[in-house]
Amino acid sequence: MHLTDLLLVEDHDADVMLVQEAVASAGVDVAVHVVRDGVEALSFLRQEGMYARCPDVQLVLLDANTPRMNACEVLSELRADDTTRDLPVVVFSSSARLADIHGCLEEGASGYIVKPNDFPGFMAIIHELLMDWQRAVTRSGRHAGRL
Repeated sequence: MHLTDLLLVEDHDADVMLVQEAVASAGVDVAVHVVRDGVEALSFLRQEGMYARCPDVQLVLLDANTPRMNACEVLSELRADDTTRDLPVVVFSSSARLADIHGCLEEGASGYIVKPNDFPGFMAIIHELLMDWQRAVTRSGRHAGRL
């Protein structure tokens, strides 16, 4: 399949490893780039400072509660910027609170996924996300603004 780049914004090492393992086992050619918080995510996506040579990503998987900036704050910045306005951003969080879900969707998240508590569920949800995303890319011929 076509190589694409995914930015994972996650501050918990165990979740980073699980996402990387799920992507590796999904059978898609995706490069996973990892940053630890919302400030780093914005720098990466804007290719600023130490991220100046980073690739353009086609999908962001964003933890809802990272240090320095939460998902809603990151989404607000991304949606206000013409270069990242249509970038697919899926919030991937342990919070199932309706206020959190609605807040992220109102700020422009492409989707909101509650992290499963079990390994098979975690793997399955990442596989499903990647397959949906690949179908959207195949249909549009480029990154899709919404999954």
